[in-house]
Amino acid sequence: MADFSPRGREPTAARREPSAYRRPRDRRCVMKILTPQMLAAAVIGRGGSTISEMERTTQAAIGISKVNEIFPKSDCRVLTAVADSEQALNEVARQVLELVLDIYFRVPSQLGADENQLRIGMLVPKAVITSLIASEGSGVRAVCEASGAMVKILDPVSGNGPDASQEIRFRGKLQELEMGIREMNREVQLVSGETWFHGWAHSAMGVSGWEPSSSSTAREGRARSETRSMEAATRALSPEWHTGGQVVAGWKVLAPSPLAEALEVARDELEERHQATLRLSEPHETYPLTRSRFFTVRVHPKEPLNAVVQWIIERLAAVAASEPDNDDVTWDGRLKLSFVIPSACAARLMGKGGSTIRQLSELTGVRIWVQDKQIGTGPDAAQKVDLKGSARGLEQVLVEVNGLLDLLREEAWFEAWAAAPTLPSRKSESKGPARAPLSPAAEAGMELVGRVMEGLPSYVLEESRGFATSCVVPCRLMGAVVGRSGTGLNEVQRETKTRIVMRPIPGDDEHRTMSIAGPLLNVCSAYMLMMKRYLDAEKEDREGR
Repeated sequence: MADFSPRGREPTAARREPSAYRRPRDRRCVMKILTPQMLAAAVIGRGGSTISEMERTTQAAIGISKVNEIFPKSDCRVLTAVADSEQALNEVARQVLELVLDIYFRVPSQLGADENQLRIGMLVPKAVITSLIASEGSGVRAVCEASGAMVKILDPVSGNGPDASQEIRFRGKLQELEMGIREMNREVQLVSGETWFHGWAHSAMGVSGWEPSSSSTAREGRARSETRSMEAATRALSPEWHTGGQVVAGWKVLAPSPLAEALEVARDELEERHQATLRLSEPHETYPLTRSRFFTVRVHPKEPLNAVVQWIIERLAAVAASEPDNDDVTWDGRLKLSFVIPSACAARLMGKGGSTIRQLSELTGVRIWVQDKQIGTGPDAAQKVDLKGSARGLEQVLVEVNGLLDLLREEAWFEAWAAAPTLPSRKSESKGPARAPLSPAAEAGMELVGRVMEGLPSYVLEESRGFATSCVVPCRLMGAVVGRSGTGLNEVQRETKTRIVMRPIPGDDEHRTMSIAGPLLNVCSAYMLMMKRYLDAEKEDREGR
């Protein structure tokens, strides 16, 4: 790692003359900028509006790696811009830096210590760095002098060849960062005629699918825009995968009665328009603890799966408009939609420490809730995701989920998961006898609990002070309720991460007070488990008499 400062360095005349290494005119210019999550979200904009406008005004094809695809040993995604000229790339850099300054003013701790110490990083081929640091670093010092920015060169994180990506960081005023990037762009384009350059330009987390021989960058940008996901705006990555001549969506929409009816009525229309095969499970085939049926999609490879997503959201919006008081499809004026995905995809959706899901929620304006409970074990265990937001926001989330599922398509279990009309059979994993069918009253109660939980705002679920509840337990049942030496009570405490205390009641020798304290949902879960132990103890006491 090396630091270079513009103060006290050699004059710009020391910089090597690049004219002998001019890039052939038929080569494309490529630039890679490291963007922290907040900057990446600002570049993309709501619904991809900002990046689309940036492509239009710069005539460059711009792509950003997915939320979970960050450059090694950093927290940054990679923005790759491809254009016909250095000037176009410099304009992309200028617009990105304007967003850097905007983020700094809104969140001062981000992207700079102060307005004169903003920072940004680039990726350049190692061959360029090797040339710049030759002659005791005269080339880098020349960049510092020309731009006024401070420069730090980091060691390559992988690879030793000339095409290994190496990070270079700039720190200084906005104009200094812009000049620094301009200088490095010039150096990078000088090597674009090398045989290895094409591979570096197409490396992971960059724009893929562009063709150097094409003469129309704008046309490429438009073509990629039609198939890009939210987080890989302009990358030619398809969220669809092929099996048996069809694309199978890896998510399963959970359709409550009104939505199921709407999907059933309009199903023929979509199947004919998109050569799709749609399967709605039978009325009795519902997701556990809900009355929602499974809606599974297969579409022809030539038709975009995203069109089916849009169709589903349109049906949901129509139902919500006709039944504005129906809590199954709308809540506080926002649309509600639930779907099931494999736990392996849920983990990618959440991201480290929930960073990915927070980023996606901020970008789309949708509240996204991934339930902790899984059905089954392993990467193909079913996990429920609940969404609340606008029609456009829901569509954007599902498009992104398509992209995340695409990363799992080669897994051995995925085809069975995606093609199953409900949830894949797990008979071999079942333990113990199956639960007896619930009464209508019990089903309604469980559905009520689920609906209330879904409607709780985050500030209630995340209240740091916690909650408490209590009840009275007869002393004669205490032993069975708490278990031998308190083992049963301790087990519930461990499972729910709550504190449960039994206290005497002054003046009452026949009863004890049971108090449960902890986070709201944990307290409710602990109370239900302790009530099960209480009812089992009561039953044993009755039968023992």
